[in-house]
Amino acid sequence: MARRTLPRGVAPLILASSMWAFSIGLVLPLTLIYLHRVRHLSLPTTGVLLAIPGVVALVAIPVSGTIVDRFGPRWVLAGSMALVALAQAILSVSRASTGAAIALFVLGLAEGPAFPAFNTMLAERAPGAIQQRVFGINFTLWNAAIGSGALIGAIFANVTDTRSFQAIFVASAISALSCSVFIAVIGGRPSPEGEPAEATTSGEGGTGPNRAEDGPGGYREVLADSLLRRAFWLSLLLAMTGYGALESGLPAYANVVVKLPVRVVALSLTVNTVAIVTAQMLVVHLLRGRRRTTALATVGLLWAASWLVFGSAALPGSSSVRTAIVLAFAVVFGLGETFMAPTLTPLITALAPEELLGRANAISGGMFAVAFLVSPAIVTGLIALGLAGVWIGLMSIGALSVSAVALRLQRRLAVDQDIGEPELPPEPFPEPSAY
Repeated sequence: MARRTLPRGVAPLILASSMWAFSIGLVLPLTLIYLHRVRHLSLPTTGVLLAIPGVVALVAIPVSGTIVDRFGPRWVLAGSMALVALAQAILSVSRASTGAAIALFVLGLAEGPAFPAFNTMLAERAPGAIQQRVFGINFTLWNAAIGSGALIGAIFANVTDTRSFQAIFVASAISALSCSVFIAVIGGRPSPEGEPAEATTSGEGGTGPNRAEDGPGGYREVLADSLLRRAFWLSLLLAMTGYGALESGLPAYANVVVKLPVRVVALSLTVNTVAIVTAQMLVVHLLRGRRRTTALATVGLLWAASWLVFGSAALPGSSSVRTAIVLAFAVVFGLGETFMAPTLTPLITALAPEELLGRANAISGGMFAVAFLVSPAIVTGLIALGLAGVWIGLMSIGALSVSAVALRLQRRLAVDQDIGEPELPPEPFPEPSAY
């Protein structure tokens, strides 16, 4: 089989995303615990604070989509990473809800534009059939970096030692700042020949005729497409039953309801990462020649099962059994992620006009921002009311609805819109040698 290499410019961008992921992994399982257990903020207050980034991102994402389409994603992403670093640094010294609110406001301003900018940048550098594979590779390394960060956080975090958490947030800031500098250095979108395009007076290399001009067509044109609207609705369901619920729900349910220590929460993210890194490229190979919507329907089934497993951790049992259940949840949830990562963004990229790709990714990112806005308030509110079981039920039903919406969308899509990397033909047997 001929060796397949990544397009020029993809590897440095994936390396930059790994720096970003490491920054996230350090604090992802610890932010809620830091605010609630270390800074002694009430659980409902913590839930409201963790919703701030989602509110800010909802405002920032539409603007950033237009900027990405007009000037290119490079500087949007570099600036966003610098703001992430600032937010984590502020959070490390915040002693009350006011300081935490400022930090989380800056974080929302940063992370809202960051994901659409990165997805657009990666899609531009890996067009065509290889895009699904590239997103799968990026997700594998992304999760390896998140897991590494979470493991380090688990080793050093101590709820009785404030300085341990402060050191973790400072390390997260340094990693995000390194990502910002690296993105600024690696250059703009490569030209078709594979070399970086020359910068223009309008901004980044690659601006020009393939970038959207100002006008009424932008978001209106994207939202007028019924297939894209269905894909955005699918993004929202995936966000609400996936990352939006995981970020706040995992630490809140495992630590407050199941009564497991902080290190188990961080360890579960590490186990989740190991599952993803182990399975991702196998899943990418499995998905060749198959419909993306079928893969997304599989995500719904796996996530519904994972939330039911997670809910059972609150049943009577020893600490070791409850820990094993939470770790099993992390594995099954991670398997669902391996089906989503190489398919959701490439599906939206396949449906969106090239000149409006930034706006389409911004809307999809906005769906995740909505989830990060409402999920912390929902999970902390229901847990505070003693209704943790209701929350688990909502997550399971929502995940099943992902499968239903994906299969309905499948009936509306042409095969070439829905299939990513084609299945490789079998290699012919070598000709027998003549003597």
